[in-house]
Amino acid sequence: MLVDTTISTTIRAATALLFAASFTHKLWHFAAFRVVLEQYLHGFGIYRPRLLGSSAAAVIALEVLIVTACFWPGVGVVAAILASTTLLFYAFVMAVNIVRGNTLLDCGCTWGDARQRVSTALVARNMLLSLAISIIALPTNERELLAMDVVSIFLATLAATLLSIAVNNLLVLADPGRGHVR
Repeated sequence: MLVDTTISTTIRAATALLFAASFTHKLWHFAAFRVVLEQYLHGFGIYRPRLLGSSAAAVIALEVLIVTACFWPGVGVVAAILASTTLLFYAFVMAVNIVRGNTLLDCGCTWGDARQRVSTALVARNMLLSLAISIIALPTNERELLAMDVVSIFLATLAATLLSIAVNNLLVLADPGRGHVR
């Protein structure tokens, strides 16, 4: 099965924007990110204070690598594996904390002062995103992009980004305990 290059490029661009926003958020609010990471590690019972800084840096570096892979020609499979696996890992970590009753934990998904508790909806969201992103691992019908293709890629990426923001905001608003995040 061949995927049209406009679809693959759109998914790569949307994935790059998702992870660029994610690592930018972590860098901009680094102290808050460290607190969230510390809480996740406590949920797993593996928290080591001296490893917190390097763990935080490793997560950010991984997300930067994903953004780079999304734009690097010829590494669609690598980008898909990195991005999909990372989202599945994030889903797994949230799911483990949910099972352990650590639902007041901030997922770390939102910007600024907004807080969002971990939930099964976020786990499902990450799994669906992972599935969609895996499409970029499929072979594409490499062809020259026309002006209409470039406009379509731009508008589809914009639509996917706005849809992602809207869904995330709806998940925040739908959470009855959103004011009770640690």
